[in-house]
Amino acid sequence: MTMGRPPHEPNEKDRRTVETMAGHGIPVGDIARVIKLSEPTLRKYYREELETGQVKANSMVAQSLYGKAMGNGQGAVTACIFWLKVRAGWVERSYMTIEKRDETDWTRAELVAIINDAVKSGADADEVGRRGEQLN
Repeated sequence: MTMGRPPHEPNEKDRRTVETMAGHGIPVGDIARVIKLSEPTLRKYYREELETGQVKANSMVAQSLYGKAMGNGQGAVTACIFWLKVRAGWVERSYMTIEKRDETDWTRAELVAIINDAVKSGADADEVGRRGEQLN
């Protein structure tokens, strides 16, 4: 009588590998191939590492970014701007100035083109409205 493979015995090296790969966003199927397990077996024995790897990696990156933002070195200003945009909701706005002509000179097609350009440039609804008000 032949027996199947012995049950998998997780070890610290494999746990670190799974956690690191999961943290880097490597798909579960690829991690399973590296560890030489089926996906169900990988999930069975390494669930915690798969679930927390990305959280731990994100935490380390956030810690590094925060350190850079609080420092004076190269990239500090960029790190501050990124942090404030992502964490504090800061946004950069760009405005387009339209030189107004006599109201009767605007054709419907020109007005539609101006609004479409504003939308394509990423203007929000308030900005498109302000541009429309400038035409009056």
